[in-house]
Amino acid sequence: MLTYQPECDDRTRVAWHGGDSTQIHFQHRGITERWIDIETRTLGDVYGAKELLAEMQDFYNYCYSN
Repeated sequence: MLTYQPECDDRTRVAWHGGDSTQIHFQHRGITERWIDIETRTLGDVYGAKELLAEMQDFYNYCYSN
C-alpha cells in the first residue's frame, strides 16, 4: 500500500492498495485509530510513480477542500 499524507495532517490521507487496484481512497483516522474510507476515485491513465503521486495529491486537495 502507498499513501500520500502531508506532514501537517496526521488524521487524513490518500491510500492506494497496490497490485491491480484502480482506485485511490481518501481516508480519515477515526477515534478508534482505524482508517475509514470517506471517498474513492478511479485512477485515470497512470503509468508510473510520478503520475500516481500527482493523482494522489490532486485527490487529497479536492477532498480536503470540500
